[in-house]
Amino acid sequence: DSMLLAGGGVYSDNGTIANCIISGNWGTQQDGAGVRNNSGIYRNCLIMGNYTTASSVWNGGAVYNSGTMENCTIVGNYGPTYVPANPGDSTHWYSVYNSGTLRNCIVVNNSPGFGNSGSKCTYSCTAPLVSGTGNIMQDPQFVDPGSGYGSSFAAGDYRLMAYSPCINAGTNVTSWMSTGKDLAGNARIINSTVDMGAYEYTAAAPTPIAAPANVVATDGTYGDKVRVTWSAVADATGYVVYRGSDSSNVDFSASVA
Repeated sequence: DSMLLAGGGVYSDNGTIANCIISGNWGTQQDGAGVRNNSGIYRNCLIMGNYTTASSVWNGGAVYNSGTMENCTIVGNYGPTYVPANPGDSTHWYSVYNSGTLRNCIVVNNSPGFGNSGSKCTYSCTAPLVSGTGNIMQDPQFVDPGSGYGSSFAAGDYRLMAYSPCINAGTNVTSWMSTGKDLAGNARIINSTVDMGAYEYTAAAPTPIAAPANVVATDGTYGDKVRVTWSAVADATGYVVYRGSDSSNVDFSASVA
């Protein structure tokens, strides 16, 4: 769907939108061209691949929330970089922006990122990290993270893998969770504490194994590669390696048996 202004997919002033996939919507303006939530409630929603065609954006080009979003997964949304008119002006640009309540959500892999104002973003996995109780910035370990952003977005599988840091990392703060269902129709709370994101991990929480010791990165013998070594970990069936220019820009690199 499309819209000349905000909310090409959904524009909400009140009411509740639950257990929905909102994908591939766009608009020509900023401030929530794909999804604009002014004062409504979104629960257990997957919001992905929405975008704006505006030449520059301010405060959530693809997704803007000033209402409430709980247990939503928000990925692959796009808004072009805001270019200030005068040198030294604020580069206040984000594809996803929250000025309301964001709780138990996963907001990652959006371009150019996530912005937040106020103190009501809590118990969420975001990139970059924003201040707030229970917030983390880690790889959520989706079954398949998908690829791209906006109009070039290819959807993945946004259920959580066994060692995701988002499992049991939310907060059971609202009553609907006790009888609610996640986006796949499973119980919203398993293992006593709700997960972050739209999907609840349904198996028993695994027992974590130790982190690798003696991790060393050297130039090795290659002119265009870095060699990474570590000591084997007991009970590990494999290793997943990530790379990035900094802690807020980390991409999957390789799976090592």
